[in-house]
Parts: sequence; structure tokens; C-alpha cells
Amino acid sequence: MSGNTLALPAAPRRRRSAWWTALGVLLVILGAAAVLLALALHSMPVPPISITIDGEQVLQGLDPAQLPPAHKVVLVGIVLCALLALLVIVPVALILSFGTLLMLMLLVVGLPLLVVGALATLLLSPLLLVGWLVWKVATG
Repeated sequence: MSGNTLALPAAPRRRRSAWWTALGVLLVILGAAAVLLALALHSMPVPPISITIDGEQVLQGLDPAQLPPAHKVVLVGIVLCALLALLVIVPVALILSFGTLLMLMLLVVGLPLLVVGALATLLLSPLLLVGWLVWKVATG
């Protein structure tokens, strides 16, 4: 063989985005939670639910263990949607509250410091001008 053969570079491996990996992990966790919740609803003895509004019995004797399988699936879906909403709402609320607190601290502490600095610069400007002129004369 001669040394003139052309070697093709290896094709770069496509890496999955971290978002896809996180989404896959989240889906696996949600699926496992759904299965565990369905098993818990099926095997756990739950006392019947009664709803009373203003002393009037609206619903009496609803037993989740006696629900048909389709209703149990819907109930598990509702609970999982509530958990997913909770996983989104709580961090967003924390970020917004800390952001608001940071902005408030900047306004309460930073703005007065900025005003004091501007006033100090304004009041000391004649001295700064004299110092600059002396430096210019001294350096030639």
C-alpha cells in the first residue's frame, strides 16, 4: 500500500442534550410514582369520603377502593398533575420571592449609597480639579 491513502475522520458522536436526559429521568420517575400510587390506591384500605357543605351532606360514602379501574387511573393522573404543578410552582415562587428581595435590597441599600457617592464626588470636585492641575503641571 502506498502512503497516499485518504483517511476519513471518524463521524462525531451526537451527544444527547441534557434537557432530553432530564426529561427522560423525569418521565421514569413520574411513571414509577404512578405505578406506586396505583398499587397503593388498590391495596390500601381508605375510609369512605363524606363531603358536607354548610351542614348539608353533598357526598356520602365514596370509597376510592371501590372505584372502577378507569377512575383510579384518572385519580392517579390528577394526583400526578398536582405533584408536577407543585414541582414547577414552588421553585418559581422561590425564585420570584428571592428576586424581589434582591431588588428591594438594592433599592434600600444600593440607591442611597449611589446618591452619597454622587454627592461626595460633586462636593469634592474642586479638590479633584486642583489635584489634576497640580499633577499636570508636575509631569510637564
